Amino acid sequence: MNDPASTGAIEIGGRRIGGPDGHVFVIAEAGVNHEGDLGVAMELLESSADAGADAIKFQAILADTLFAPSEYGSEFHRLFKKAELSEADYQQLADRARSLGLVFMMSFNDRYGIDLGERLGVGAHKLASTLMSNTLLVRAAARTGKPLVISTGMSHLSDVETAINAAAVVGDNDLALMHCVSNYPCEWGELNLRVMDTLSGAFGVPVGFSDHSIATEAPLVAAAAVARGATLLERHVTLDKSRPSFDHRLSSEPEEFVEFVRAARSVTTGLGSGRKAISPGENKNRKAFRTSLAPAKPIEVGEVINESMLTAVRPEGGVPPELFVRIIGKPARRAMAAGEPLTWDDL
Repeated sequence: MNDPASTGAIEIGGRRIGGPDGHVFVIAEAGVNHEGDLGVAMELLESSADAGADAIKFQAILADTLFAPSEYGSEFHRLFKKAELSEADYQQLADRARSLGLVFMMSFNDRYGIDLGERLGVGAHKLASTLMSNTLLVRAAARTGKPLVISTGMSHLSDVETAINAAAVVGDNDLALMHCVSNYPCEWGELNLRVMDTLSGAFGVPVGFSDHSIATEAPLVAAAAVARGATLLERHVTLDKSRPSFDHRLSSEPEEFVEFVRAARSVTTGLGSGRKAISPGENKNRKAFRTSLAPAKPIEVGEVINESMLTAVRPEGGVPPELFVRIIGKPARRAMAAGEPLTWDDL
């Protein structure tokens, strides 16, 4: 299995992603679940910080540039018009995020979103799956010199390559990929987490997973993705997943997001360094649990030791069992009882 954590590392907001340290960069995706209410947006931000996220991400939305004029007044246009926040609102959110130690991020739908992100000092720009094929915007985001995180839903490997090449043409090398399944919610049978192996092997950049599973399963998904090698995780957050429209139903409420982050962090800790060594806890147990050679039956003085006369018993401290060949053929210096640990002085 390819290990995404072994690919080239990048930094977002001073946090290292990828490489051998194993830290998983967790993004709380507030998106437009605030529905245009700054107070709700702020509460989402603060609860995400409390949960231990690394970053908070909003979507830079202008409904009039997101939709063609013929769609003005449509249901979706009205919905996203309602979710707009002002630049002053976003500035308050960015300032609050940084005060809480969160990296502030935005996804963009147009050049306005890229420029807004630059003015707000985002730690990275996020390219949604829907815009992977828009090489004009990929190039515009890459030209900023900020790290670029690309979601790869609804795409073939060749589409991902096209987006990466578009960024590379203008010199952006700080890039990460998010495996993503653009189905809402995403069922277990669709997760296809092995795609992360394919992406990291093909492109040699940090790879993560953008999760759209239902909230009750999200901690399991986080654990599975991290165990598979995800170096980034993204999860939608909401204050009330029962609300209609937007991304509420596939989002985690604050307490659920705590469990999502906890699962990711626990598995990250459990993965360790990969170096086979005796842990501190094992060192305490080794003497009691390991064994020493001992007679399988009583041995008389001068009796020559052969293999059939030996067994091994706890604790460690006598002749190690793996060295039994060194005592075969040697005479016993003293009489020994069955099960009595052997020492080198006994031979």
